[in-house]
Amino acid sequence: MAQAFKVVIAPGKTECIAETIESEHFQQVPGGPRIEGALFVSPKSPHYIPYVTIRLHSPQGDQMWSQQNVQSEAHFNIAARGPGTYKVCLYNGFESHVDVVVDLVYFTLGHMRRPGQVQVPKGTEENRGKDLANKDHLEDVKRNVMVVGELVDILSGEQKYLHRKLDRHIETVKSNNARTFWYTGLEVLVLLAVTFINLAVTTGFFKGLPVRITV
Repeated sequence: MAQAFKVVIAPGKTECIAETIESEHFQQVPGGPRIEGALFVSPKSPHYIPYVTIRLHSPQGDQMWSQQNVQSEAHFNIAARGPGTYKVCLYNGFESHVDVVVDLVYFTLGHMRRPGQVQVPKGTEENRGKDLANKDHLEDVKRNVMVVGELVDILSGEQKYLHRKLDRHIETVKSNNARTFWYTGLEVLVLLAVTFINLAVTTGFFKGLPVRITV
């Protein structure tokens, strides 16, 4: 699994990260291998909304998947096309008018299958040991270890993704609470000022009226 990747992208610029998948992942483990990843997008300025385009390229260089106008987050799970180097490229369009921070939480390969069971042969302990040590059983163990490693990578990435998502929600809630507090305080001050002005105007109006005394 590629390491977490966090980068600031200026308007009109593109950043890429690559992940190389070895041929043994396709030879040793049958099934539908898939390229999976998740990322978050956030602007460096709160006054602009980011518009990032994400493109996933195969080892042959062709575009496997893309998503435009990503403003917050994205998740991809695409069928792999054999061993080689896969690239995720992130493009910040000129229309965003601001630098954006892209946080690629994880980027890895996984098979849509569970690890199998290693059949323990019957017989004496000595015979079982010899049978388990043969090439077929070792290949089974190797395949299962590889599948477990892929599952651990995906689960670890998803856990990081959910933690980051929770942190973003908490930050949003705190920011909204802070804005609400200051807006409420400002509204109260404005109401007090309007009340004071109305009171002063009304008092001045009555003070300015002539007093007549009738006998």
